[in-house]
Amino acid sequence: MIISKSTATPFLTHFSNSQHGSVSDAPLEKGGKSAGFRPHELLEASLACCMNIWLRMYADEHKIELPPFEIHVSVNREKPHETIFGYSIVWLGAIEPETRALMAKVADTCSVRQTLSCNISFQEEQAH
Repeated sequence: MIISKSTATPFLTHFSNSQHGSVSDAPLEKGGKSAGFRPHELLEASLACCMNIWLRMYADEHKIELPPFEIHVSVNREKPHETIFGYSIVWLGAIEPETRALMAKVADTCSVRQTLSCNISFQEEQAH
């Protein structure tokens, strides 16, 4: 569970899972101080981190040596009723074409992507 706490600074929000924490804020053009991640950047980060971790777990389990890599994710909300997550795997070293193709398929199966691909609904819960 993530808990988000407001601060005296308008729009600046601290959030944590009780072990690790960070901050989120609105950008300058929306009245914030741009002092932390924008909320939509946290969505992008969630998918990027999950793909990165999942590829490394898969490679370790199958004894596949991977060069360093980055996952780039952006969220496009231009269409009113559609959200598109664009992503790419950027290999920072040599990689065999077969391994590159396999890792692209593996990235598609990360748990955050699976979650975001489901029908999503929201339910207010009683505070604990």
